[in-house]
Amino acid sequence: MKEKKPRKSQTNMNIIGGLVLIIVPFLLTYLLNLIAYFAAFAIVFVLNTYMGASIEFDEKSFAGGSMPVNTVVMLFLYAMLCLIIFGWWYLVIKNNSSNNNESKKKTSKKGSLLKNAGLIIVFGYSFQLFIDSILNLVKKVAPKLIQEYDENIGSLVNNKTSVILMLTVIIITPIAEELIFRGVITTYSNKLFPPKTVIIISSVLFAIYHGNIVQGVYAFIAGIILGIIVAKTGKILPAIMLHVVINLSAYLVPDILFKNIITLLFTLVGSASLMFLVIYIIKYGTIWSKQTDITADNNDSKNGSKKSDAADDSSDAKNGSKKSDAADDSSDAKNGNKKSDAADDSSDSKNGSKKSDAADDSSDAKDGSKKSDATDNNTNKNNVSKKNNNINNRNKRKNVNK
Repeated sequence: MKEKKPRKSQTNMNIIGGLVLIIVPFLLTYLLNLIAYFAAFAIVFVLNTYMGASIEFDEKSFAGGSMPVNTVVMLFLYAMLCLIIFGWWYLVIKNNSSNNNESKKKTSKKGSLLKNAGLIIVFGYSFQLFIDSILNLVKKVAPKLIQEYDENIGSLVNNKTSVILMLTVIIITPIAEELIFRGVITTYSNKLFPPKTVIIISSVLFAIYHGNIVQGVYAFIAGIILGIIVAKTGKILPAIMLHVVINLSAYLVPDILFKNIITLLFTLVGSASLMFLVIYIIKYGTIWSKQTDITADNNDSKNGSKKSDAADDSSDAKNGSKKSDAADDSSDAKNGNKKSDAADDSSDSKNGSKKSDAADDSSDAKDGSKKSDATDNNTNKNNVSKKNNNINNRNKRKNVNK
């Protein structure tokens, strides 16, 4: 039976459905931002009116409206809503994909985060130094270009007294944003596009999400880096760690580094050098990416096969030498046995000839002695007979004389 090819209309519907799943999480963030705004206003109003709290509203209002807002409370509520909703969404997607791919074997070894935590910290802090150096350099050339950025970010970074704000900016927001862009959006994009396109899509959406040009530019660069990390490791946790380090570094960068052009340029060059050094170490010094793990495994297998072949050759050579030695020994033994047998035979033949000669001699001696004895007896008999004849003759003569 021939398998039926999917119709064009069906494939088009699948593509449209995939694009919707990519766009919906992005649009949902604006809806959650609106919900967080009204929830923050309601909470602050209730606390101030009915519980005697003195929470101040910011001078700005949401989207130019008349309702004031407390930025700290709103950001905290928004980050928590994103963390809960997209965290649940991402877990559902991962569980479904893992159930569908249970029979597939894992072909890569993922690097340990503990081993690479130091590299993540160095790279994150260097990246923040590099971005701040660029922004301060642009500020010296065109100060009006980043005026809006300074107003938005300065109110967050310079406020180091609010524990809730620092907790939100440093921990909750990075986790929530990674779950949105490198989690849900990236997972759905992987079903339609190749990895490079997926990284670009998530980075563009991440840049638009920040709402201004200056933040959008370095958010796009950061999105590329974070997307590469997720694509290489297959995990979202390294990207979350790097995002946390970058946001934390915004509170740790000293302003003295940007006071004059000389220190600014030194900071720019030094931070760029550190980033390239970390990239080099990750690429050639550690095992992070799937491709490097697979090539490393292939190299190990090749080297192992070569070693095993060499070991087999050496063992064969040893066995061959042993066998040849054994063969030589056996041949020597055989030749020795033959020689010994021949020597034994020759010695036996010599001994045999000697024995036979001795036997012949003894037999001849015996025969000679027997013959000599016989002749002696005969001579003795003849002598006796002669004596007897002589005696008889004498007796006859005596009788005649009488």
